[in-house]
Amino acid sequence: MRSALQKIMFSKEHRLERRILIILLLGLAITFGIQFLSQNSIDDLLESDQKVMYNYELDNYLGDLDHSLIAMESNVRSYVIYEAAGLIPDIGANMAAARNDLAQIRKMTLASGQEQPRIAYLDSLVEAKIRFSESVLDSFATGGEEAAFALLSTQTGLNLRDSIIQITNRMRQQEKQAIAQTIQANREEALRVSTVDYVSALLAAGIVILAIFFFLKAIEQRSGIQQKLEEARRNAEQSALAKEQFIANMSHEIRTPLNAILAYANILGRSELNGRQQECAVGIQQAGENLLAIVNDILDLSKLEAGMIRLERIPFNVRSLLDSLENMFRPKAEARGISLAIYPPRTGPGLLLGDPTRLTQILANLLSNAVKFTEEGGVQAWSSLKPVDGGLVLLEFTVQDTGIGIPEDKIGQVFERFTQGASDITRRYGGTGLGLYIVKNLVEAQGGSVSVKSRPGAGAAFTVNIPCEVSSDMQSPLPAEEPTEKAPSLAGHRVLVVEDNPMNQRITTLMLEDWGIGNALAENGKQALALLKKETFSLILMDIQMPEMDGYSAARAIRKNLKLDTPIVAMTAHAMAGERERCLENGMNDYIAKPIREEALLAIFRKYPPPLQSEPLTDDRMAEEEMEIDLAYLSSIAGGRQERIREMARIFLKQAPTELIALEAAFQEGDRDALARAAHKMRSTVAYMGFGANLGQYLESLEELAKDSSPNEERLSASIARIRAVTRQAVGAVERRILGGRKE
Repeated sequence: MRSALQKIMFSKEHRLERRILIILLLGLAITFGIQFLSQNSIDDLLESDQKVMYNYELDNYLGDLDHSLIAMESNVRSYVIYEAAGLIPDIGANMAAARNDLAQIRKMTLASGQEQPRIAYLDSLVEAKIRFSESVLDSFATGGEEAAFALLSTQTGLNLRDSIIQITNRMRQQEKQAIAQTIQANREEALRVSTVDYVSALLAAGIVILAIFFFLKAIEQRSGIQQKLEEARRNAEQSALAKEQFIANMSHEIRTPLNAILAYANILGRSELNGRQQECAVGIQQAGENLLAIVNDILDLSKLEAGMIRLERIPFNVRSLLDSLENMFRPKAEARGISLAIYPPRTGPGLLLGDPTRLTQILANLLSNAVKFTEEGGVQAWSSLKPVDGGLVLLEFTVQDTGIGIPEDKIGQVFERFTQGASDITRRYGGTGLGLYIVKNLVEAQGGSVSVKSRPGAGAAFTVNIPCEVSSDMQSPLPAEEPTEKAPSLAGHRVLVVEDNPMNQRITTLMLEDWGIGNALAENGKQALALLKKETFSLILMDIQMPEMDGYSAARAIRKNLKLDTPIVAMTAHAMAGERERCLENGMNDYIAKPIREEALLAIFRKYPPPLQSEPLTDDRMAEEEMEIDLAYLSSIAGGRQERIREMARIFLKQAPTELIALEAAFQEGDRDALARAAHKMRSTVAYMGFGANLGQYLESLEELAKDSSPNEERLSASIARIRAVTRQAVGAVERRILGGRKE
């Protein structure tokens, strides 16, 4: 600041700025001077106003005193003449008013410093007048009317009244003169203020005009610079747009063959191969996975730089997350001949609120680096949960390895983009140098911090701290076991695959055929619309970039022209920031990135089950199917404690039949609102028991049917019949698998 001011004041290159600054400072000084004069004038006017108010108030009290004395004298004479006893209270009030007026006059003149002898004389006259009136009343009371008239005829009362009025008139005249003088002074002061304002307005206008002149001149001189800056800004925006488009195209071009490589390698690996062939298939799979990791790092970098990373706030289980990571990295550690140990928190809440996907990405990055850079010894990771202010807990996670370590002069650079701990790291171990940069940005986006301690040859220890909220949804101790989750039921699905790439077409249809899912193929949006006019599908897998009609246009046409609500899942290799939002805006339901993984596609089928058939399943058919309980979720919310799981089971066995009865009663009564509420309430009950993916879906469909203004009664009846049968099966599954066949 100081150096900039010195440069403006003494540099020849800034003469224009110096003139503008001097003018502005001069204007500021004049403004302060005018403000000072105006404030003094305002203070004088306020003081004059107070004087005027004082004069008016004193004049009013003097007039009130005259009025009170005249009224008192009139009431006394009327009382004597007419013997009006009712006037006695009025006479007393007149006396009290006169004394009060006199007290106010005495108080005001004393505060203003006026002469007190006159006030004292006035006080004596008023008291004399009041005493005279009291004497008249006493004479009337003791001597009658003649005695009272004799006293009145002395003219003493009238003389006292006239003397008082003379004094008050003189005082009132003085107050009026004072008011006139004050008004005249105010006029003169107002004229001075007006003159100052006029002059100040002229000065301000002159300063503004002068400043505008110099500013226009400065703008004129710098127009060339502004044009160059604007051109540079446009070039930067075009460069950023070109960069984003390049990354999007690169993502599409790389992921498309990657999709085929990984899928074919996966299918090949499940075939009967000899040892050499199996080794080649595994090699292809691993190379593809490594290449996909690099592509994902580059895409994550683009999302971070575009500010499009959105964090979720959902419940997750810390121990389950860490167990998944251990299962993920243990084979890799064993393949390198090193040990791996991950220790979950010993104490703390079982469920936290946060983004488990991003947290998994952070920890997976750190564990991957630790395993990759460790050739002897092993990797240890431990975590803890510590209460902090604001009802939060601090999740601390440390990954320590016995690997190559980081040179001291590189520790401060490892979290920068495209930076490795040593110059030969990329050649020896691979990688892009983006992993730790992404970790740092993801941690800081969640309000946390990451640090590292390391020495060359002695390994490294990375520590992540992230504040999390405790989930209020059944807080519990950490679970002790991890039940296996079954694949979703795929029966009833018929899928339309809209894809122009022959390799991707084949890979997707192979997956669907392996799962026994019927499918049809369209090479672009127009073919898809033609098929949808003739056939019914439970799900549409829609590619984005296609000839003739792309995926966005096709999705809009399906929603607007065909009026279909069939779930549409976008398949794209872009995976760019904002791509998901764009898909949803164009009428699609979900988004899946290429290369498509089996588990990701299975999750889509789990999320969008086939619509209910119009005919209800019989109890016999329902009994033939094995009821699925999401034991992983159930263990998560119960903290892995078997006693708590059994307690939840007992509650479910009591509550589910009761809610089913309420649901059926609402249907029988034809109360659609009550039916929707009953279905919604029962959805919560069955979801907590691990039936959200099956019975919960049926209840959700029933709730939507009940909210429909004109649903088919047969469909409602069929839906309730299926729910009744599935509930009966769910009750049996809970009794068998959780309570060991006992009804408690």
